[in-house]
Order: sequence, then structure tokens, then C-alpha cells
Amino acid sequence: LPPPEGPWPTTGTVSVYLCSPDAALERCEKGPAGEAELRAIEQTLRGIPGVSRVRFEPREEAFRIFTETTDNDNLLRTTRQEDMPESFKADLSTPGGMRTGELEALRGVAAARVLGTSFWAGKADLGISLCLASFREEDRCKGRTTTPQEKAAVYEALQAIDGVGTIYLESSEHATKNVNGVLLEDMGVTLPEYFHVVLDDPGVADQVRRTVKALPGVGVVTHHRPWTPVTEGRS
Repeated sequence: LPPPEGPWPTTGTVSVYLCSPDAALERCEKGPAGEAELRAIEQTLRGIPGVSRVRFEPREEAFRIFTETTDNDNLLRTTRQEDMPESFKADLSTPGGMRTGELEALRGVAAARVLGTSFWAGKADLGISLCLASFREEDRCKGRTTTPQEKAAVYEALQAIDGVGTIYLESSEHATKNVNGVLLEDMGVTLPEYFHVVLDDPGVADQVRRTVKALPGVGVVTHHRPWTPVTEGRS
């Protein structure tokens, strides 16, 4: 199917990444935040207009999310749990108006980043990019475009897996609009086509990944992971 009709998301998220003990950033030279600094960061974040549902994401949860959503085998081999930063995260009603300077000026904050909500959040479980010769960020594609026969083979492979539900085909134009909306700027690049898959059985996600990654014409497989709170702030 083509992507479902809008509306396009107008919300977003802000992530406030905390300094780790060995962080080399200049703003982390005083070391990681203590309890008083953590309370100040959380209170400042909660006080920003448009911010709601503030959560704290510990390192363990950050690493679990990383392993579930990353499709880079080299990164998966070399990244350890202790490499992941802890963070505060919050929903934003209007991400385009969010400025991170106030947060990054606080002691113990390494960086703050604002992202818009993806069109596919809550609409599909997995995204599968196809190859586009002009899009050089996917090593598996080696600078070529997926052929119609390869695209058909990917679709047939998805259909054959028990537990796969609706399959959407996203055009290059739609995918490009989506990523520009997530990053809140025009990146000046054209994205490839994507298949987006709804899983009737979430347990087959790994099988889908293994199956399609072995096929020619497939770039990366990503998980549209729903963002659930780990804790509501800190106690």
C-alpha cells in the first residue's frame, strides 16, 4: 500500500544528554552532574513552554534501545553499555520553536537535541530502505539503485513471513519529506524508497531483519520503536 494519509506530525522530542565521567567535551570539564545538578536540569526542562512528559533514561535502557534500533554491524560489535550517555527526554508540542542553549548551559549537560516526530511513529514497526545510487550513506548499496526485480523480491520475501501484516511502499519524495521533518531542516539530500512493515507478531522482527538484509537491493533495516518512559523523572 502507499503510505496512509496524514496528518503529518507536528510534535517532537528533546533529549538532554548528561556528561559522563570521562567526557572530553569542554562543557563537561567539571565532571558529571550530581543530584543537585540533576534536579536543576529536570526542573529547567519541565519549565520550558511546550515540554511535557519528562523521563529519565538510564544507561542500561539507552544501550538496549541502541541494540534494538541500530543496523550497523560494526557499531554493534564495538559499542559497549558504558559508552551510552544517560539522558532526560521529553515530549514537545512545537519542536520548531525549541532552543537548546538554556539546557546546554547547565552544569552536567553534554548536549541537547531536538527532533520532530517521524511520520511512521505509531504507523509501522520496521522500515526497510532500498538502494539509491545518489544516496551514498548505505554501504550495502555500493552506489547503485535497487532494480524493479529486486524490489519485487523484497516484497515477496516479506509477504512470505508469518506475522507480517500490512506492507507500505514509501516513495523517495515522501521519505525525504519525513526525514527533513524529523531533523527540522532541509538536509539537501534525496532519500531512497522504503518498505514500512506492520508486524502482527512483534516476535518476528529479527526474522524479518535477517531475511531482507540478505537480499540484494536492501540498504538498512530500522525499528520504529515506540518511545516509552523508563521513569517519570527521578525520585
